[in-house]
Amino acid sequence: MEDYEDYEDYENFDNSEDIKEAAERAREAVLKKAISENYIKLITRGFSEVTVLDWNHNEIEDIMETINYMINYFEEIEEYEKCANLVKARECLINRETFAPIS
Repeated sequence: MEDYEDYEDYENFDNSEDIKEAAERAREAVLKKAISENYIKLITRGFSEVTVLDWNHNEIEDIMETINYMINYFEEIEEYEKCANLVKARECLINRETFAPIS
């Protein structure tokens, strides 16, 4: 029931601009959640050299793109420690090295 209540504000839109704004807010909320979850998983799990060597070129490119996106996001909100951790992970990925989990 609590989930439904989160969307009650969206029931009475009277124009398409309200819908666009609500959709953008929802998209941003989902994106922030995904970035946060991906950051936590990457930092707490890390990855091994063996795992990186098992990844194909496309998988590595996708991970690099995700890490770069996350770095830009955390720079914008001035969370520089997270940026530094992600830069370390990116360097390990580039060099095909182990990235040890950070507690």
